[in-house]
Amino acid sequence: DGYRIAGRTVVVTATTRIDGPIAVGVLVEVKGVLQPDGTVLALRIHVEDEDEREIEFKGVVEAVLPDGYRIAGRTVVVTATTRIDGPIAVGVLVEVKGVLQPDGTVLAYRIKVEDEDKGKGGSKVEFKGVVEEVLANGYRIAGRTVVVNGATQIEGSIGVGSDVEVKGYLQSDGTVLAYRIEVEDRSGDERKRGDDSKVGSGDRSGSGDEGKKGDRDRNEDDDHEDHHDDGDEHHEDDD
Repeated sequence: DGYRIAGRTVVVTATTRIDGPIAVGVLVEVKGVLQPDGTVLALRIHVEDEDEREIEFKGVVEAVLPDGYRIAGRTVVVTATTRIDGPIAVGVLVEVKGVLQPDGTVLAYRIKVEDEDKGKGGSKVEFKGVVEEVLANGYRIAGRTVVVNGATQIEGSIGVGSDVEVKGYLQSDGTVLAYRIEVEDRSGDERKRGDDSKVGSGDRSGSGDEGKKGDRDRNEDDDHEDHHDDGDEHHEDDD
């Protein structure tokens, strides 16, 4: 005597106005009267234009749900008619094609696993920056959302304020799927600067040694001239 629509039982009668062919998987708008038993007595059921609500996007699978997946922050619902190309698991990059539902979910008619050889969905990026915030699925680094998964290699302890270098792939939603995050060693830079200053001090002390050597050479020259003058005076006395 009706349909199951968005988890509700919708009852139709001879007076219910139905616009368009209704079938399983079709997006509809229902107007009716809520009954005491929780059902909806439909006054009108309108089939939505799927072309206006079709959506396509790429993203990383964040979680496996009872009726689908959490992909790039969106709930993607799958049914028996959904075409799935490739094995889907958390951390895998996929392309979703489906129809946006009134509750904000996406009813997928195709999910395709992206080819990892293409850079996991986007161009390769590398950048350095400060960790500004720790997110549920990654970090906010230098104003960018960096997503991590089980395959991300993290070197060092990351926290807010850490200087890090990120290597990953730019996603269609503007996020970066990181395959490596390395914490920069600040103390190493300070030690290097300290070593450079010591080298500079050594150069200056070396210059001082050269100056002392020059003074000794000049003193020896003066002594030689004094001896030469004494010899000349002795020669005059012999005459």
